[in-house]
Order: sequence, then C-alpha cells, then structure tokens
Amino acid sequence: MTRIIIGGDICPTGAIEEAFKQGASELIFNDLLPLIKQADFSLINLECPLIREPSPIDKDGLVLSASDKCVNGFKNSNIQAVNLANNHSLDHGEQGLSVTLEALNKSDIYWFGAGKNLKEASKPLIKTIKESSFGFFGMADYEFSIAGKNSWGANPLDIIDITQSIREYRKKLDHIIILLHGGKEYYHYPSPKLQKMCRFLIKEGVDAIICQHSHCAGSYEIVDGKPIIYGQGNLIFERIRRNNESQFNGFLVQLEFQDSEIM
Repeated sequence: MTRIIIGGDICPTGAIEEAFKQGASELIFNDLLPLIKQADFSLINLECPLIREPSPIDKDGLVLSASDKCVNGFKNSNIQAVNLANNHSLDHGEQGLSVTLEALNKSDIYWFGAGKNLKEASKPLIKTIKESSFGFFGMADYEFSIAGKNSWGANPLDIIDITQSIREYRKKLDHIIILLHGGKEYYHYPSPKLQKMCRFLIKEGVDAIICQHSHCAGSYEIVDGKPIIYGQGNLIFERIRRNNESQFNGFLVQLEFQDSEIM
C-alpha cells in the first residue's frame, strides 16, 4: 500500500511565519503532523513566493510573500514537494520565484508547476514511490502568474497541452495526479465547464484531480473509480475574507494505491 497526503493552500505569513522560519513542525501542524510524517509522500500547494527582498509586481488583488527561511517549516514537517502552479507564484516577479526555487532546492524539497519558462513550468514531477511511478502535474487558471515561452511563471491550464502530456506520460507511468488551481473562490461547487474538463481528464487516464484555490472545502465525485476534489480549502492561510466562515474549513486528501489501483 502506498499512501500519499495532499494538503491545500499554504501561505506561511502572519502569526505562523516565525514558526515556519524556526522549523517548529509540531506548532505548525499540531495533530496533523503524524498523518503527514507517516505518509509515503506528502505535498502541498505553496500559495506565495518565498523571498529575501520584496519585488512586488503591479497587479489587481493581494500580493503575497513569506521569508525564504520558511522553507524550514516544510522540511521539518516532512513536506516533500510543493506545487507552485497558482495565481500568486509570480507576485514578486522573476526574482521572487527564482529565490523560491533556490530555497526549495537547498532544502531538497521537490517542486513543480512553475519555472523560468513555459517548458520548465509544464514539466511534471516524476517520482518512484514504493516501486510505483507517479507523475504530479500542477496547472493554474490564466492570471498574472502564467509563464511564457521565455518568461518565468506558473504552468497555465491549457486543455490541449495537458491532454497531450497525459497521453505521453501515461505510457511511462503507473499513476498520474493533477493539482489544478482554479474555480470560483469561496464557492463550494465546480462550474459546469470545470466539471466537464475534470471528467474528461479522468477518461484520459488521470488517477486523481485535486482542485485548489477556492479557499473553502468543496465537493467531490468519483468518476470511473477515480476521485475529483472540487476545492480542498485552506491548510494554513492567515489572510481572511470578512464574514466568510468557510475559509476556516479545509481537509487533507489521502490517496491510497495498491499495485496499479487507487483505493
């Protein structure tokens, strides 16, 4: 049995930032920590760049960041990989994303879903876990953060490109998991378009799709025995929206694989 834990959006700012910088894993995750540490592989969505100096871009909406020393909190908590395909990955431009990758690399934490150009950003994270091969894809709706052919940023959600990648990697891998950063914020259900697309990707051979970004615990369905989660909710995110209690509820996703089947 292979057990994979996936956490929702993390932005290690505010009151919790010092705990991340110090690597105080028990203070950060409390009773969730044993679940994360016992998993064969654990990953989360990092919802902000980890920076040394501010270099904010001009954008509409929140500009997020945390110290690059916050990587200690992930390292000591057994978070082995982070998805960077989201609408805040480029909040501090090329410099911010470059420092983020540097900090993760120095701590031996894997990353995927963003990079110095579109080619790098679109590459999946390939890992062999308990003799099974897994491909983790990260992609985000088109916003300020998207990578270009020759520019830094996140992997854009392009249904043609991702379908071609799935068909290519399906021949090489035992399992494919997608972290999709999209949907309507603070809304518990998928749009008909999002649902149609996710169902299509399952038919193409994806084993699980985890939609993040909604900042609330959403809905889910099982298609051909494969789970689609439409909104995982926040894991650690201090920025709050007034009069919206749903932002304080989220859940971990635990996927269990036996041989070639997802349980």
